[in-house]
Amino acid sequence: MFASEILKDRNHRPCGDLYQVVIWKTANKNVEGAKYEELVVYAGSEWAYSNTKADKTENYTLAGVSAYREDNPAGQNPAETLIYVKSGKYYYTIHQTKDENDANIEKVFDQILSTFKFVE
Repeated sequence: MFASEILKDRNHRPCGDLYQVVIWKTANKNVEGAKYEELVVYAGSEWAYSNTKADKTENYTLAGVSAYREDNPAGQNPAETLIYVKSGKYYYTIHQTKDENDANIEKVFDQILSTFKFVE
C-alpha cells in the first residue's frame, strides 16, 4: 500500500500544529507477522517527538541542511530512525519504521531522502 496524504485534522496530529505526510507505507502494523515499513514526514512549528538532543546535536545532513539522526533498534516496537531537521521557521521530523529482515529498505529510504529539498 502506498499513501500520500496530508492530515489537517487536529485529532490526527501527533502534537501541536503539525502536518503529517505519509511518503511510504507497507502492510499493517496490527497484523501479526506482517512486514511493516513506513516513512512519515511531520512539519510544523515544533518537533513531532520530544527529543532534547535534536536542538543541540548535528550528526547528519539532509538536503544540505544540518540535522540530528537517531537510530533505534527493534524491541517492543519495530526498528526506527528519526531525523530532526530545522529549516527556516519549520521543524521537520522524519520517522522511518523498518523491517530489519528487509535488506533493501535502507536503499529505498535513502533514495527517497535524497530527493528532499527545503524551500521557504
